[in-house]
Amino acid sequence: MLLALTTVGIMSIALIGKLTTIGRLGVLLRRHDIYLTTFVTGVFLVITIHITQEVIHSLPLLSAVLWTALGALVVESIMHMLPNAHHHHMHNCRHTHTRGDARRILLSDTVHNASDGIVLSTAFIAGTSTGIGVAIGIALHEIIQEISEFFVLRQAGYTTSRALVLNALTSLGLPIGVCAALILSTLSLSADILAALANGGIIMMLTRDLIPHTIRTIRRSGHAHRHVVAALLGIITMAITLLFA
Repeated sequence: MLLALTTVGIMSIALIGKLTTIGRLGVLLRRHDIYLTTFVTGVFLVITIHITQEVIHSLPLLSAVLWTALGALVVESIMHMLPNAHHHHMHNCRHTHTRGDARRILLSDTVHNASDGIVLSTAFIAGTSTGIGVAIGIALHEIIQEISEFFVLRQAGYTTSRALVLNALTSLGLPIGVCAALILSTLSLSADILAALANGGIIMMLTRDLIPHTIRTIRRSGHAHRHVVAALLGIITMAITLLFA
């Protein structure tokens, strides 16, 4: 029940994020989305450290490493289906987007959301506190990504209403991923193994998407100190959240 409510909650938060793209608030968020992404990086760093500590204490080291690597491989395999289609669109991005770009991004985001759903479901099965932490990280990431993709769709020529509808449909990938993970959970894997699998997925998100994006942004636009502050705020926020969770 908690997993279902969390899934609906994340989809609702993503919808709210889409609606904020209309008007001045959307412009403000678009200008600062690069720092929000770095904030999310800090959030996920704390989550993966937290899960890693739990897994190492519960499983033999070799087993923990192997299951974590398998989780990373699963998420990487899913994302590899559509290379270079899923990306963060920054407010100072100079290249334009076509309808073809928009369709690829929509399809890729659906696959990305499905992988998020797998990680989310696996994390909740592993433990409530782990699931809550992962849910917060995914929700924040979803807000940023959906706002960015809305502007890509608008630039590609879609009307505001059509862009919102199409963007919302990609969120259906999340419950699909959740259901897929629940089916896999019938394989009688222990909660510790599921935690390791989820951790591998989170590590892949960090190393394949979030950290490289922050590094590219700093190289392109500078303001490294602002990104450091954003990451530290993310770390502190998630550390406090897990402490009470």
